[in-house]
Amino acid sequence: MKKIAALLFLLATIQIHSQSIEEIDSIFAHIDNPENPAVAAVILYKGEIIYQKAFGRVNLDYDQPATVDTKFEVAGLAKHFTAFAVLLLEEQGRLALSDDIRKYLPELPEYSKTITIRHLLSLSSGLHGYWALKALTGVHRDDVLTRENALKLIGSQKELSFDPGTDYTYTNTGQTLLAEIVTKITGQSFSSYTKEQLFDPLQMTNTVFKDDFEQYIPNVAGSYEADGEGFKKSALNVGVAGPTNLYSTVVDLAKWEMNLQNPKVGSKSLVEKLNSAATLDDGSTLDPLFGRVTLGQQLIHEERGIFNIYQMGTLGGYASSIFKFTEQDFTVIVLSSGMAYSGYLGMQSAYLYLDEVFLRPGTVDFQSLKTKKLSKKKLEAHVGHYWDQRAASSRSIEVREDTLRYVRTEGRASALVPLSDNKFQMVAFGDEEILVEFLPGETKKMTFTIGESGPVVFDQYEPTSYSSSQLEEFTGTFLCRELSTSYQFSVEENALTASHIRNEDTSFFPITPDLFAGNNWHLGSINYERTADGAITGFWLNTDRIKKLWFEKI
Repeated sequence: MKKIAALLFLLATIQIHSQSIEEIDSIFAHIDNPENPAVAAVILYKGEIIYQKAFGRVNLDYDQPATVDTKFEVAGLAKHFTAFAVLLLEEQGRLALSDDIRKYLPELPEYSKTITIRHLLSLSSGLHGYWALKALTGVHRDDVLTRENALKLIGSQKELSFDPGTDYTYTNTGQTLLAEIVTKITGQSFSSYTKEQLFDPLQMTNTVFKDDFEQYIPNVAGSYEADGEGFKKSALNVGVAGPTNLYSTVVDLAKWEMNLQNPKVGSKSLVEKLNSAATLDDGSTLDPLFGRVTLGQQLIHEERGIFNIYQMGTLGGYASSIFKFTEQDFTVIVLSSGMAYSGYLGMQSAYLYLDEVFLRPGTVDFQSLKTKKLSKKKLEAHVGHYWDQRAASSRSIEVREDTLRYVRTEGRASALVPLSDNKFQMVAFGDEEILVEFLPGETKKMTFTIGESGPVVFDQYEPTSYSSSQLEEFTGTFLCRELSTSYQFSVEENALTASHIRNEDTSFFPITPDLFAGNNWHLGSINYERTADGAITGFWLNTDRIKKLWFEKI
């Protein structure tokens, strides 16, 4: 029996190795020249490295070639290690996920509801995202954001956005506080603790969390961004370990993935918990577009019909990605220092190796869909404007050339193919099934769903319009006392406009009475409040990272 199993393993290994190194190299060929920033990739199959290579240059000024030992800021991939460190302390009995975070961080405000460590891990604390708060105060991306800055922004919040465990926001705040909790419990810096407990035992000698912004780390790929004619240096001024600030190599990350398969650090039960779905207090899972969130801060997703755990991150010029096809025991990791997205390189590699495994083709065959012919009148029944309060975004549905179209804010439209009177599939590139459904009711709703994700819910609305003279009612100076920052609202070129001494101006367009949407991400939407006699007292700011931040009219 053992001989048969060994033979099957050998045959599978021979099959996977049949993909030549040259075929994989061809995926990265456009990067492999001295004019491109560094990229490194590693592929693991059945616990072994079957491909590792680096391309481009570490430093474009000095023509230094990248190697597989070149370090990259892995951005959001750091969150996985922070979650692991917390679960390791739980396994050792040094904390409980049900603990009140103020047990370890008493300097935080005492809110009306308790925030637990589990709430931080499940993105459901009710705390604002400090990157959005930073943007509101006018701190530019080129300005240094230290750990102290981040903690001060977090601590400025007076009231929670929602009761912990009842909703979620995808921010770095929870991970930052988790790193602080690890530091408080262990009495070590986060960098020192993770080095001693996670990285050194696995001989990950080129992996380190950077606690101090000014700390020097050797052999790091420079941060670059494309500027249309080539590349320019991209500022990286973040000093917050936990959600980011992890420097590593593809070789070291491969060692980490091998540990997850056969744990030497942690246990199999810890890894199982790490890969389990994060939940709210009622047991419901977190299902944003493109995946289900795990306690390990990664996403569960079906890729062309097969199970996949993945994560991506971007910071400065760095973009990192990992795709794990656990049932096939196949993992691909790509790190880069000069592109906005590196995931396509990893997925192209996976498509090459696992081509015969995928259950669905790489693109949707719209010709084979079972569709329904609808009259223009039935199509027009869905026409209108739709508002997503959660993300502070609007969409419109139009009929163009006898086809229903889904139109985004910037005007980009996608055709909708009718599957029934109220259900449509969006025409889009790739294998994802994107569904748009219209739900009747007192307030008509539209849902937008990608694959197995949870639906994004839009409410239909009738747009409000204001004349320039009517917009004057919404002008004035509005102060956020929590952030000690104010915005001056005026009417410019028939649009309500917010000005800040350090930020670019933001234009707002009306949605419904007293509700406006902004054209900058940190000012997603504002909803004015009035007294009983109709006088404006201020507004509530909402974005996908901030819920209910009060600005008072002064």
